[in-house]
Amino acid sequence: GFNVSSPEVYATALQALELHDGCKFLDIGSGCGMLTTMAALMIGPNGLCVGLDLHAKIVTFSQINVKQWLKTSEKQMKEKIARIEFYQGNVFLCDFVQLDAENRLNLCGNQTESDSELFDAIHCGANCRKEYISDLVRLLKPGGILVTPSEDKMIQVRRAERDCEQSTVRILSEVRYGDLEVPSSREILIERVSRERERRKTRMVAQSKIESEECFVTSLLKVNDEMDAQLQHALGKEHGESSEVHSEWSEFRVRELLRRRFYTKEYSDCEFVLSNNEKDTIRAHSIVLRARCEYFKTRFESGMCDAYGSTLHVPMDFHPQVFLQCLRFIYTGELHAEDEDCAELMKIGRYYGLSDVFFQKCTLKLMQSIHETNAADILVMSFEYAWTPLKNAVIQYILEHFESVKSCANWEELDGRIVSEVLEEHYELNQRLLSFMSPNVPSCSINF
Repeated sequence: GFNVSSPEVYATALQALELHDGCKFLDIGSGCGMLTTMAALMIGPNGLCVGLDLHAKIVTFSQINVKQWLKTSEKQMKEKIARIEFYQGNVFLCDFVQLDAENRLNLCGNQTESDSELFDAIHCGANCRKEYISDLVRLLKPGGILVTPSEDKMIQVRRAERDCEQSTVRILSEVRYGDLEVPSSREILIERVSRERERRKTRMVAQSKIESEECFVTSLLKVNDEMDAQLQHALGKEHGESSEVHSEWSEFRVRELLRRRFYTKEYSDCEFVLSNNEKDTIRAHSIVLRARCEYFKTRFESGMCDAYGSTLHVPMDFHPQVFLQCLRFIYTGELHAEDEDCAELMKIGRYYGLSDVFFQKCTLKLMQSIHETNAADILVMSFEYAWTPLKNAVIQYILEHFESVKSCANWEELDGRIVSEVLEEHYELNQRLLSFMSPNVPSCSINF
């Protein structure tokens, strides 16, 4: 069963919360969902009500209650209520940013990394000791209101508009509630440190995330009429289809055709010479090279003597099989390479000016292959190619495995500038951890 507060206690709390149209409200210890639903009615259809409870069974129970109430309510009532969501969790450990991302609550707005300043109003349905009130205030937007029982009194805490000011506290009534379940300080710190590390990794992946490359059809059609005719010839007719290339062709279809053309002589009009050996060649299609790589587009359209030649010499220091993987990427957008080849792939990719997507694919492979013996080398590579996502990933690895990384010989050979950047990253992380232990929120002078 539930200890449902008396009507006047709910009324006092709801009035003190100063709920308004479109605001975002958090109900801690939401129980059966009664107060959460009342708040949703007051907030209106443009707002959001989040109920949080420790126990999964209670969360399910509250969801059923709201669903049944909405089912029996008039349509007009349903249209006037805010969105209601119930979740299981402890408010001191809950990752609201992750919750927001997974459920599209639009809770964080443009903030993607901070758990602070999320709600306009918060109600706590359990006795919150004085020392933990600042943790709840941290979740409020400036000017936001917390209503909670504390030390046998129902209080209203209004967060200050500016950090230099103090939050104000007002006693509403005398009440008696059960204590809010609070994890140990150690548990809270461990959770926040873990969350920070995960966010950093997520940030790296997000920076390196392979967005869907511009549609092959579109990129191939960024050509003039003369090139379009060549493209039709390069792709050729398949099973009686028209060879005309139009925007309605699916990307899958064009990719499939290019896969068939890759590393074949069919319809080819140029060739790469490898290792300075005229017999070691790879046939290619100049139209595909021009459409998919700025280097070759510039070369073939330069008007210089070599613009009209069909022979393309590959630098001797490029390993033929690694170069072939770069060429495969130009044709198909796919990268099939061993981890140990990624360094040379990035070197070749920079030489030919391949797209950021190519470097993102190399980065993801390298991020998965970082270990103590190669971390320093990959760090140097990230500086050499000025590729921030890779640099962030390897620095994070080094900070987490510093003892083993620094014992490797290649760490001793690092340039001082690179070591300095690792130290700066460590300092920033340390500052973040200190902020977890001393939340930067306007102070609350709780004197009853």
